[in-house]
Amino acid sequence: MSQALFTLSCPSCAGLLSVADGDTNTVCRHCGNRLLLPWGVRRYIAEDRIGKTGAVRAVRDKLREVTRSLPEGSAVTTAVLYYVPFWSITCRVDGFVLGTRGVYAEREVETEMDPSGNGAQPVITSRLVKLRKGSEAVEQRVSLDLDLTVSAARLEPLGIPSLGEKTQMALAGMELGKGRLPDGLQVYDSANLPEGIVVDPVVDLREAGEEAAGIVERYSRGAGTGLEQRSLHLCVTGRRERLVYYPLWIVGFTAFQGRFSTVVDGRTGTVLSGRFPADVRKSRMLVTAAGALTASVLPLLVHVFSVAPPVLRVLIVFGVLAVASAAGKAFRFHGGRFLGGKHV
Repeated sequence: MSQALFTLSCPSCAGLLSVADGDTNTVCRHCGNRLLLPWGVRRYIAEDRIGKTGAVRAVRDKLREVTRSLPEGSAVTTAVLYYVPFWSITCRVDGFVLGTRGVYAEREVETEMDPSGNGAQPVITSRLVKLRKGSEAVEQRVSLDLDLTVSAARLEPLGIPSLGEKTQMALAGMELGKGRLPDGLQVYDSANLPEGIVVDPVVDLREAGEEAAGIVERYSRGAGTGLEQRSLHLCVTGRRERLVYYPLWIVGFTAFQGRFSTVVDGRTGTVLSGRFPADVRKSRMLVTAAGALTASVLPLLVHVFSVAPPVLRVLIVFGVLAVASAAGKAFRFHGGRFLGGKHV
């Protein structure tokens, strides 16, 4: 795992220190003085609890659930463990929102109605209406304790969703996110890493802080909803940052002569995202329904095509091709996408 090195001077002997990005302490190799680096980011790594066997079992169980039976000839081809970095940022947001709110008064108003509609004696009724009298100044306090999670690596090509300003909620079954940290975190030690691929963070603390600021703003938008001339004044304090490496298994398998890939949580064994074959029985029902519909509509299309002018014939041909293309995509066995515990 590559790390950026910074050269500093020891305050005791003035000897040069080589400090890796993220280190919170070091030892001077010249005088042996132990030094605390207050600007360092604390790094932790979450232990994988399911192993390769558990990841493969989770995929096979999900495949059996989706297809109603384990497809004959299906097999797991790859199972790779990644330790994916996430920024965990906690902070407190205090402030206030200023604005104005309309002041209304109710008044009874009499109106004439002609129930019969023939010009007979009208009926006088009354109803209450709200009339605006003016406005009043409003001040509302804002107080939030936030636990935010931001992805430190962009791994969407591997099927690992990112958490950030627009997608803060963690996937169902994941211990990281939603204002919580995994239990039993271990201090990150680059010299003693577990088996697996430890992914280098590509989103630095500054970028993560910018995303966190956007999340704070989004959470604060609800304050003072409905106020006129609204202005928001916030102060963020007590910010703490941690870099957590979270275990995720990427499991590839074959079924129905197709290749699929899924992401399995290394802590809970939950299938977080991926692609699975469609239910065979549902596919057969769809094909049967499509065949019956085609058999009933085809004679009408042939008749219309025979009597239609050339321009309309061209439109009919393009329409049939478009419907056939859409049907082909719908009936593919590779179309069952799974995200956060739900089919999408």
